[in-house]
Amino acid sequence: MDISFHYSKPIARYQRAVSLPDWFLSTDYYDKGNYQMSVVHLLKYINPPIPVPDGPDLNITIPHGSVNVTIKLTKEKFSLKVPFLKLTATSQKLPALRQMIEKNFSTLVLGQITMKGDELVFEYEAKTADCEPYKIYSLLDEICYEADNNDDYYIDRFKLEALSVPNLNYFSPTELKQGIDEFKSIINECLQHAEESEAKRFYGMACDALAIAFFRIRYSIFPQGIFGRDVQDAFNGMFTNEAPELIISKTKDKLKKLLSYDEAKIKESLFHPIFLMPIKKRAEIPFIQDKFSGPFKTVSDSFQGKSYQYAATFGIYELYNMMDLYTIPAEVQKGIEYTLEKSSGKDWKTTAELVNAFFTKLMEIQFDENGNIVRGSLDFDNSSSSSSGFKSIFSKITNVFK
Repeated sequence: MDISFHYSKPIARYQRAVSLPDWFLSTDYYDKGNYQMSVVHLLKYINPPIPVPDGPDLNITIPHGSVNVTIKLTKEKFSLKVPFLKLTATSQKLPALRQMIEKNFSTLVLGQITMKGDELVFEYEAKTADCEPYKIYSLLDEICYEADNNDDYYIDRFKLEALSVPNLNYFSPTELKQGIDEFKSIINECLQHAEESEAKRFYGMACDALAIAFFRIRYSIFPQGIFGRDVQDAFNGMFTNEAPELIISKTKDKLKKLLSYDEAKIKESLFHPIFLMPIKKRAEIPFIQDKFSGPFKTVSDSFQGKSYQYAATFGIYELYNMMDLYTIPAEVQKGIEYTLEKSSGKDWKTTAELVNAFFTKLMEIQFDENGNIVRGSLDFDNSSSSSSGFKSIFSKITNVFK
């Protein structure tokens, strides 16, 4: 193909905000022995979609993806419960329970899956005085992740039933049609890019084109449930110690299989989710610059060497990969999306110029000790020559949590 990858605005988007002042209040309260208020402000720091009462006692239920998280807090006790699944007469009990037992001794460190009758629940209890902020954050993180990422898997594979499901905001009929059409278009386009690169024995570019398909699916429609898990599993299969030709062949087969995916399952997996815990790590500009230092050199060298298709394909891969892995500052997100939109369907040279320009502009940014931009800007649309709008982007506190 003589033109670059097309861009489409996301139908569903993951966004996250935190309240750093509440984190410091949480740690201060814990150090002073006010353990209840420490937990309250920890939850306010996480900034869930449902406002956290001012306490000191709590009894709240907050959605995280496709599960409900109930938190109870008194002066004496803290408890966390996530109703998970129910065994039925048609459930494949033995393999399901075997895998859950394995999780209790592997991925779950603090929380546990307990069984009461036919019901399986994630639970944790502790004295409120033992609720150190880092500990409770890690507890919430592991349980929310395991519950939300595995419930649909057990339902689909082992015929279990959900115990409690939030009121999910499913795609409207218009959004659903647009999402399925976009999903199929992305796969077909990226397969064509990959096959043309493969025919020329440009195996690296072919792999990048296939990976871009998965990134664009997640960016565009943000699939959840079993469909989202199967998309992720197909992508993970690219990272094996095999010859690139074999990886390309297997990945193309998986993408073609996704094209015939049961649309009823797709429909169940397309909604606008709400998350209690973050599902991506935070990345501030200095961290992003560090991650992009190698890719920037590759893009720049390829562009200068007039390898426009490689510079464009590799650069687009890196841009989508950054958005896929991290929650990034709004200004950087805007710059990436501006670059992808302006290069959509353009010739390779134009696309390479735009991608190289983005990396160059990002890498020029410098901050003073107060976090103010002293060199460069991220004003991609040239609507203003001032960088004052970016002075508060960088917080020196960049690694409190994810």
